[in-house]
Amino acid sequence: MERKDSSTNDYKLFNMTNNITTKDSTTDLRLAPKLLGAPSDSAADITFNFIDKSSYKIMYTCIIEDTTNSNVNENKYLLYHIQNFTYYANPVLLNDFTFDNNIQVGDNIVISGLTLNHGSNILNNQPLDLTVPEGPDAIEFTFQEAELNNEITSGNNNNEYNELFTKFFEYNASGSYTIPSNTLTDGKVYRINVTARWTLGYSTFVRSTKSVYIINRPVINSVHEKTLYVQNSNDVVIDISLNKLFPSGSFVIPSKIWFEFYDPSSNKVAVVGGDYNTGGLTLVNTDNSNKYSLKLNEIAVVNGTNGLENGIQYSLKARTRYDGDVNLPDTPQYRFSDPVNVFFNLVKPVIHSITAYDVQNDGGNDNSRYFWQRFFSASCSNDDR
Repeated sequence: MERKDSSTNDYKLFNMTNNITTKDSTTDLRLAPKLLGAPSDSAADITFNFIDKSSYKIMYTCIIEDTTNSNVNENKYLLYHIQNFTYYANPVLLNDFTFDNNIQVGDNIVISGLTLNHGSNILNNQPLDLTVPEGPDAIEFTFQEAELNNEITSGNNNNEYNELFTKFFEYNASGSYTIPSNTLTDGKVYRINVTARWTLGYSTFVRSTKSVYIINRPVINSVHEKTLYVQNSNDVVIDISLNKLFPSGSFVIPSKIWFEFYDPSSNKVAVVGGDYNTGGLTLVNTDNSNKYSLKLNEIAVVNGTNGLENGIQYSLKARTRYDGDVNLPDTPQYRFSDPVNVFFNLVKPVIHSITAYDVQNDGGNDNSRYFWQRFFSASCSNDDR
């Protein structure tokens, strides 16, 4: 190594030797790796028969000799550092994790379940190793292409390219991370690789068993609620307009679409389009105002719910299905629009006119008293927006 003297402008060269002491409570073993000046020697491996779950100290000793004018023994500098650590034969790993399926370019990717797995290194339900990844780049996310069908289903192929999209986070014990505004490639399929790093040099890696499909989602641009009180179940109760859906890479634009209504507790209460495998409305995809006029008899009530009622704010989502592509496994991929609020008002009849009628009511015998009862006829209509 070389070091510049702070008092002069010339340079001084130093050779560096290194002794490392590894010891526990009963053993004091001195190991001398080959760190004698040559840069290639600095990578020497040191082996020691460590015992699982035992604590050790490593002392790093560095002797710096001033070699100026060949006076090797004239000036020496001694530096040392003691490092405490516990050895684990099976060190901490990362658990597999999950994330939302409904992702297109620009969406956040919400990770959950990415926690530390201590395996058998547990005592009284607490991990023996209390250390965690540290620093602003402790957790690294990278995205690796996974476009071959045999890899998507088996996960054995790990030779695809990494996308130029990497994010770093501080460690979060809950295992939850939000990767903002992804810039992945539309129509690509990825696996997420995660590396966790500790300050002292240990790191561990996990690759998601689940794939990320970057596929466009439907977009609802407007809704027009009418009334649920209709004379004919074939009457339209809501109009929905959607933006045009564009292709995602090689994925074929879906031909079917469904509409789903959710109550304020996020329970699905009604569906339009029928069975998700065999049904679906025909997708209209001509421009940015593709209109669907839904009739009352097309809205199926989900079992165990009250369906749609007046005076309740519901969330409406559009659902599409992607399948039949070489990049997809046997299970199709569904994409949902962002929810929009819908509200069916309780319709109050509007009275336009009233006509009075006088009717004689006979009590049924000759001695009965006669009395008059007035009836009214009203002309009414619904206030249909």
